[in-house]
Amino acid sequence: MQQEPSMKSRTLLALVLVATLLVPGVAMAAVLGSPELSTHLADNHVTPGERTTLGVVVQNSGDLDNGGAAALNSEVTTARGVTVRLKSGNAPVTVETGTQAIGSVPEGATPPVNYQVEIDENAEPGTYRLPVRVHYDWTSYISETDGTRRTNSTTETHYVTLRVKDEARFEIVDVRSDARVGETGAVTLGVKNVGTEVANDADVAVTAANPATTF
Repeated sequence: MQQEPSMKSRTLLALVLVATLLVPGVAMAAVLGSPELSTHLADNHVTPGERTTLGVVVQNSGDLDNGGAAALNSEVTTARGVTVRLKSGNAPVTVETGTQAIGSVPEGATPPVNYQVEIDENAEPGTYRLPVRVHYDWTSYISETDGTRRTNSTTETHYVTLRVKDEARFEIVDVRSDARVGETGAVTLGVKNVGTEVANDADVAVTAANPATTF
C-alpha cells in the first residue's frame, strides 16, 4: 500500500515550483522596444529676405524595454520607412520643399535632410519654432521563441528652432545718370539700409554686367 507524502515533502515540492517560476527570463522570451526620435537644424541662423537651405537632422536614441540578441535589439529600435516634412508654422518663412523620404533610421543621427526656404523680407529678428512632421513604422515585439513580430506605425510632430538675425541689408532705391552712349558721365545711386541693424564704415563698390560700361 502506497503511503501519502509527508507534509514536509509536500512543502518542499511547492517551494521548488515557486522558485522555478520566479527565475528571471523564463516567463518572457521576447524583445520589446521602439525608436525615440528628435529633430534639430544643422544651422538655424537666417536673415530677412534670404533664400537658403535648412538642414533637418533626425536623431534616434532608441528605447529598449526588454533586450535580447543585438540584431533583434537593433530591429525594434530602428524607425523604418521614415518621411519628414518641414512646415513654416507661424514663422515668417516659406518652405518650398515638400515631404522627403529618408528610409530607415537606426540609433544615431541622420545627415541633414535639406529644405529650400525663403525668409520674408520684413521678418522680425527673433526666435521661431518650425514644426517637423515625421512618419515611420517599427517592429515593437519580437518573440525569441518562434520569431513572431508585431509592427506599429505612427506620425509625430517635432519642432526645430530658427533664429532670424539682426543684420544690415541694402537696396538700390534710385539710379540717375546723364551719361550718353560713347561718353563719360556721372551716375547717382540711392542706397537704403532696409535691414534691422545699423551699418558702420560701409563701402560701396559698383560693377556693370555689360563689359561696354566701366566705372
